[in-house]
Amino acid sequence: MSEIVNQQRRIYLDQAATSWPKSTAVIIAVQEYLVQCGAAGGRGQYHSARTAQQWIDRARLAIAQLIHADDASSIALVSSGTHALNEALHGCLKPGDHVITTAIEHNSLLRPLNRLRAAGMIEFDVVGCDPNGWIDPDDIFRLWRNNTRLVAVNHASNVTGAVQRIDAIGQQVRARDGLFLVDAAQTLGYLPIDVQASHVDYLAAPVHKGVGAILGTGILYGSSRCRNAHRPLMAGGTGTASETLEPELVWPSKVEVGNLNLPGIVSIAVAAERFRGMDWKERREKIESQLLRYQNGLSQIEGLKIIGPRVKGSVEEELRQVGVISLVAEKIAATELAAILDSHFGIEVRSGFHCAAAIHHYLGTETEGTVRISFGPERDIEAEQFFLEAIQQILISF
Repeated sequence: MSEIVNQQRRIYLDQAATSWPKSTAVIIAVQEYLVQCGAAGGRGQYHSARTAQQWIDRARLAIAQLIHADDASSIALVSSGTHALNEALHGCLKPGDHVITTAIEHNSLLRPLNRLRAAGMIEFDVVGCDPNGWIDPDDIFRLWRNNTRLVAVNHASNVTGAVQRIDAIGQQVRARDGLFLVDAAQTLGYLPIDVQASHVDYLAAPVHKGVGAILGTGILYGSSRCRNAHRPLMAGGTGTASETLEPELVWPSKVEVGNLNLPGIVSIAVAAERFRGMDWKERREKIESQLLRYQNGLSQIEGLKIIGPRVKGSVEEELRQVGVISLVAEKIAATELAAILDSHFGIEVRSGFHCAAAIHHYLGTETEGTVRISFGPERDIEAEQFFLEAIQQILISF
């Protein structure tokens, strides 16, 4: 293959997996914590332990402000979005409960639900999506039963980027006195979220993606409706009431058992604090403009198909797609296309099924999945052009 050459740098187009590069402020703060403090939070009253606790408090407050939570104590700091989803499911579901979820969900939600069903504890139904990855909220409530306890919805698909209307869903769930769980893995930090306005009871998300913290970080928001009744997934040390074998029964301590990831929490605080006063309209327009440029460029390449929605350009008040685009090529498998992009051009993308088992049936990609590119709001003109030229050159060769 006669190829264009990228001799300067790697091109990272997998922001949906984790954001990179991390900000200088995050890196410096984590390094300073490790070098100058290094203590655990909630495990002592000496100076460095109090400093560690201050970082925990800062992280909670910054996330609470970011999602418009009612109180900073509603934020539990966990190890990942997967941890948060498992904690929410095990914490609110009881034997005999029914759950409604969707085909766009990540396996982090579908697998624990499937395990609970296999154990005979719950039942659940899955709402299908259209070829873009959007769900019809009315389809959810056609499946509502007398024993429906929870509706669980991914805010945005990690395969197509399609954003769901959680406001409309949450309002109907609340009217039926159910609980509403939102997976915000692909939207936290990219789109404005108001858990109170959207009637969200649990919001689960990693913080190392759109917010920009380091890997190994996640949050679980719990509303006042569910915090007291929540049954924790794990039990262990919390730093309080150590004289008894009874577990901590106060949120968020009932979720945060064991020593917390303080380097990660420092990164959460610093990364999330930069969103104070964020111009969300400007952020949305930056993502939308990149989607438009990538989609226009890709649509002109013969033998390539875009899977999912197409933005039309600043016509809606809310963005209905985050910076995620899935592709399939007529003459080359997704895994091979991704491998060539990496080995020949230094372009890093994701290929396969993207840990989303159900959605590919509705997209027509159940055989081998897709190639996925994903990006944040900051434009890189050279990377865009280089990627489009690389894709075109590869397909010409087949």
